[in-house]
Formats: sequence, C-alpha cells, structure tokens
Amino acid sequence: MSQSTFDPATLYGDEPEKRPDLPEGFMKPDAEFEARKGSHIGSGVGRNVYEVKDNPDADIKESKDVTPAPNWLEYFIWSAVRGTAIEAKFGQLLGISESGRFLMMERLSDLDDAEYESTPAPPTWLNDVKKNAFGRNADGKIRIRDYGAVEIGNLLASAPTRLAGWQTTRKRLGIG
Repeated sequence: MSQSTFDPATLYGDEPEKRPDLPEGFMKPDAEFEARKGSHIGSGVGRNVYEVKDNPDADIKESKDVTPAPNWLEYFIWSAVRGTAIEAKFGQLLGISESGRFLMMERLSDLDDAEYESTPAPPTWLNDVKKNAFGRNADGKIRIRDYGAVEIGNLLASAPTRLAGWQTTRKRLGIG
C-alpha cells in the first residue's frame, strides 16, 4: 500500500480563501427538517435515512439517539472540500439542522453491481469505506454518500507548519 503525501493544493484548493461560502439558510431549525421528512428508506449504525417530501433528489439523514457527530462531521468535511479538486467525489450537502440531528444531502441511489468499478477512489483519511457508502445522483454521477467517519490524526500530524505574521520576528528570522 503506497503512502500518500500531503498536498495542500489537492486537499484545500489553490486558494482556500476563495472557497465558496455555504448558501444562506444552509442551517435551519430542526422542526423544518422534521416537517420535510418522508418515508424511511434506510438505516445505519447511527442514522436513519428518509426521503424528502418536497424534493425527490434529496434525502434526510437523522441521527439516532446516540449522537449527531456523523452529521456534524459530514458538514465539516463538505465545508472543507467545497471548491477543491476532490469536491466531486462527495455527495452534496443541502443543509443541516441547528442541533445537527438532521442533515440533508443530494439523493444518491444504490449502485448496480457493474457500477462499483466506477466508484471514485476515496481519500485515505475516510474510514468505513464500504460498497453502500457510494451512490449515484440524478445526473448519473457516482459519489460518496457516507463520509461520517474519518481518521485524520496522521494527516494532521504530518501537515506542514508555518509561523503566523505576528510570530515572524527579527530574532526568529535571524536578523537581530
């Protein structure tokens, strides 16, 4: 297994400060998601998945009683990968509830056996990569639909460091 190298341009885009902001109203009260919850279509260890009553191209993931951590993690990851080279690998998030209990994502339908060969290579930091973590959207694009478990310790530990502007003193630069 090859060891990947840290490439900030791939992970964060060439200009992360120009990454698009999440749309206005992305975070909404829990009651709005509860009201839009349609038929139950799936379950995992920590979440149930529902159709969205007024949007056939979206699903709602509801955290079970344990914790909304997977929803918050997917929100964090989506916020970080937007506008980067790896954005297209991930299912698009459409909103999250204020408590994190609910998360809305583009609908990613189950794949046929023949389609698994076309799944994108997931980042090495993504845990729990199983067949049903991938799905197909309304445009036929195959994306990762479950990215609520990650292992980023080694990635964070190997990330380059830099001095902040206020830390750049004459003494540190060796000129004083």
